[in-house]
Amino acid sequence: MMPVRVAENFSDFFKGEFLRNAQDPCDVLIPQGRKMLGDLKADEHLIYAPSPLIGGTEDLSNIQKMPAWWAMVCNSDIACQLDEGPVAGVMAKVTSVLDDNGLRRVRLKWS
Repeated sequence: MMPVRVAENFSDFFKGEFLRNAQDPCDVLIPQGRKMLGDLKADEHLIYAPSPLIGGTEDLSNIQKMPAWWAMVCNSDIACQLDEGPVAGVMAKVTSVLDDNGLRRVRLKWS
């Protein structure tokens, strides 16, 4: 996974990407999920559980609210491990662990 610059600075990113995606999400199910689950607090995200990154489906019944920080940690942990995982590996299990700072993290186990 390699970063791609989408803006020249944070202000441009906030206006051109963050606010645009908040107002008009590219995932057509997100507005439906908000109708189903209600308004989000400032510290909440909508996520798919299980994540499509690990075989979940993008289905309205799989959308749920999650604290924003945990949603970002989960998706980041999963994406990085998939990117760095064995080419021919098969994910066998998803677990959570506490890291050295006492923060809960997602770990993928490979078979």
